[in-house]
Amino acid sequence: MPLNRAATAIIMMSLIVCCATGAVASEANNGSSRDVVFIYLVPSDRSASDTYPAKITFAAKHFQSWLGQKLGGNTFRLRYPVVRVIHSDKPAKWFSSVERYNGYSAFYRNTLDELTRLGAAKLNDPQARFMVYVDADHACGQSGAGGNGVAVVSTPADSPALVAMASLWFQQTISVA
Repeated sequence: MPLNRAATAIIMMSLIVCCATGAVASEANNGSSRDVVFIYLVPSDRSASDTYPAKITFAAKHFQSWLGQKLGGNTFRLRYPVVRVIHSDKPAKWFSSVERYNGYSAFYRNTLDELTRLGAAKLNDPQARFMVYVDADHACGQSGAGGNGVAVVSTPADSPALVAMASLWFQQTISVA
């Protein structure tokens, strides 16, 4: 898959995390910008992709630059390395299990619990917002979600459905801006 399609998907998810979890635009404008931390969470039964961190980094820097252009130079900060690769001792199926949580938010809540256990992210962090890519699929009826400074995406960045959704959303955003 071309890098620009994956980058579009990452940019779209970045926009969601920035807008939905703290109004980064207004924070950047008033000088109180937080770091945006990108996490690639790898379950124990998956191998870390060599390309995902590079694609996420490219997209994050591109989005940071784009936002700065739209806001007259103000934008968010990135931590370095831009993408933290975190390895979990939980298998991919654990993230979508409904043993602890039920309904559409089970994947999100399981992921939050794992991030907290690993010390990788926390809700309402005054210093950062977190965009988390989990290399696992959610179950039917579940989804990624975001709130309180943490957004979780369950579909890998090169999913055709995610790329199609991101492309449509991004085209609409560009035409409005």
